[in-house]
Amino acid sequence: AEYAINMELIKRYLRNMVEDKLAATDWEAEAREEYLASPEDYRMPESLSLRTLLIRTEDRSESEAMGIAVDLLDQARQQPGSDFTKLVSEHTEDANAAANVGLMSGVVRGQTVSPFEEAAFALRTPGEFSEPVVSQFGVHLIQLVEYSPAEQLTYEQAAKRIIDELKPIRAAQYRTGLQVEARERKL
Repeated sequence: AEYAINMELIKRYLRNMVEDKLAATDWEAEAREEYLASPEDYRMPESLSLRTLLIRTEDRSESEAMGIAVDLLDQARQQPGSDFTKLVSEHTEDANAAANVGLMSGVVRGQTVSPFEEAAFALRTPGEFSEPVVSQFGVHLIQLVEYSPAEQLTYEQAAKRIIDELKPIRAAQYRTGLQVEARERKL
């Protein structure tokens, strides 16, 4: 019991010492140093918001699915400014797309299958459609809703994120430092 009490006291002491060190840390200076050392870590990647429609190829041939997709694309293009969401809600064979009318927000490279990604990231003008795209899921129609180019965040934009990421790292470093110091004193 005495050992358990002593261990609990040591843990509390260590926790209080770490909290004191964290409270004394100049987070603004730490964050600025981190930002300047690794600015590439604080880039917002190119991203897209898309509306998609999927014609599956599980129960039909790829050419049949392509024919349906081409017809739907023609309908969407014939009515400039028409609401693609209506076509998606009526014709998509993707349950997720049906639930949110095909909207995919904040898509960055590496999140979708290769043919879909290539077609989607070739789009630049909101409202623009890709040609039908074949993937292992079927045939996709893709409409660009919004394009956001890659951009470097300013320090002010990244500061909170940097500090939030640094706090647990510094806490672990302080804790380790205090433990090493205690061991050295014991020797």
